[in-house]
Amino acid sequence: MNFILKVSSLALWIGSADVFGRDGHLSETPRVVPSGLPVLHKSKTKRGLSAFPKSLPPSPPPTYKRVTDGETGKKEWRLVPDPCEPESLGTIVRMKHGMEADLQAAQEMFAECYPKQDPDPMSRSAHFDWVPVYDDHPVHNLGWEAQVEEVDRIQDGQYRIVVRLTPRLRSSHIKTLICDFVEETYEIKGKDIRFVGSDAAVPRKHLQKFPVYY
Repeated sequence: MNFILKVSSLALWIGSADVFGRDGHLSETPRVVPSGLPVLHKSKTKRGLSAFPKSLPPSPPPTYKRVTDGETGKKEWRLVPDPCEPESLGTIVRMKHGMEADLQAAQEMFAECYPKQDPDPMSRSAHFDWVPVYDDHPVHNLGWEAQVEEVDRIQDGQYRIVVRLTPRLRSSHIKTLICDFVEETYEIKGKDIRFVGSDAAVPRKHLQKFPVYY
């Protein structure tokens, strides 16, 4: 019995080990997980975001949950749809909090206009050419998430905005968290957005791990 407990404790300790090493970088060695989780086999012919279909993943099937009947007040088991909010294709913007009034107004205008004006340069997708593809675990590419990092005033009515972009990947089989990113700089005046530059050519080797965990 003691032997079984020790083995179980070891498996839990390995499975719950930190994703990041002592130096703060992502571990390059595969994470050891308890049995029963999917085994990932990298494709030998495909790699990068272009290998993922630009489509929404299938909706998860409804599950049985115990709910309270609105009329009788009794609890009973019913099939309930997945509570996750519906997703959409394209670019979404996450705004930064705690900005001055004019900077806040500038990023709000950016968040409204950028999804329609996103230039989506080829260098951005090329930055993620390292992303592996697992043939047995399909992943869907919904688009991009742009997190506003900086908003600076250039002159009255004109602002410089830096965003951190990561691909919006979804899968019904594995976790799709990805830590790598590209920073792009834009200028906005009114509703006009101009692409200024990008650091897409700079690889971040310590963040090139996908999935980070599963």
